[in-house]
Amino acid sequence: MKIGIFLPNATFDLPGTAEVGGIEVYALELGEQMQKRGHDVTLFGGKPKPGRRHRVIPFPHQLFDYIETKDIPKLGTRFRKLVQRLHFGSASMQALSDARFDIVFIFKPYDFINAWRWKFRRKELKVIMNYQGTDFFPTDRFWHRWIDREYAVSPENARLAEARYGGAVPVIPNAVDTTLFQPATDKASESLHLLTAGRLVGWKGLRVLAEAVAEVPGIHWHVAGDGPELTWLKSHAEEKNYASRITWHGVLEATDVARLMQSCRFFAQPSIGFDACPTAVLQAMSSGLVVAMSDKVGLRENFIPDREFLLVSGGKDAWIAALERLKALTPDKHFSMGTAAREAVIRSFSWSSICTRIEALF
Repeated sequence: MKIGIFLPNATFDLPGTAEVGGIEVYALELGEQMQKRGHDVTLFGGKPKPGRRHRVIPFPHQLFDYIETKDIPKLGTRFRKLVQRLHFGSASMQALSDARFDIVFIFKPYDFINAWRWKFRRKELKVIMNYQGTDFFPTDRFWHRWIDREYAVSPENARLAEARYGGAVPVIPNAVDTTLFQPATDKASESLHLLTAGRLVGWKGLRVLAEAVAEVPGIHWHVAGDGPELTWLKSHAEEKNYASRITWHGVLEATDVARLMQSCRFFAQPSIGFDACPTAVLQAMSSGLVVAMSDKVGLRENFIPDREFLLVSGGKDAWIAALERLKALTPDKHFSMGTAAREAVIRSFSWSSICTRIEALF
């Protein structure tokens, strides 16, 4: 099968940008896994701006010019992202048509319009939509008719898509490399190292977590990622006198994230906006960390609270209580929760089983 992956953001993330997160990581891993399974895969991504570079992409890719959202008139977030996608669709239109793909994967409703443009040129093309959030926009219901297959990464995301567009949307969650992300062989250290990883953007809830960390002594917070919240987070750490308890790691390659996870005990996902299926949470669980995640994370529905993860419902006070609970975990409880989480990930989130389910959509 000749497969195209259409995601401009996948290739303009280094040294760091707020427009790259788990969806981009997933798309690159999906392409790599499909290539290994014998498919002919090509990524269509954005050409990095001067001074930037993209992650290593272990399968064919073509890069095209794109407009950064900050350079688009600020008439609303949805407007800027829609314009960015339509411009990128135009820049890559001829190349995508010439590639004669059997299937093209898209990841945002904005690309429903591009799906219509592609199928106008080549009716036999099939377009598969992977819902990893909402990003709904006016008129998207009209353009949805040009989508051939679709799936969502969490039950809540499926419910949102079904309510918006009708029909039944199957759930196929993100996957994780359980060989790369595995527990450290030596967990003798009982130091309280907490990790967050991903985009540093407002809806990820990092300010709430920062306020909690400031009031819970003994926690050392590792922050992997970059984005517009970084300046506030650093300023808050200085102002509240806990800067010595934070290590800023910036954007890391997957192998470096895996090593960092092996040096930590806990992982936090404090999202305050809907967060469908954050890849970093699966990576942390696969690494045997005890994960605390907010009730805004759709992925929580796939795991058992207090057995495989810690559910946090609420703001600053709830996260203070959660951090205190993490500190109080006995070594046996820490081990049992980390082990249960990894077993659940291996059972339901391995790339082999996920790819087989996606191929069934073809």
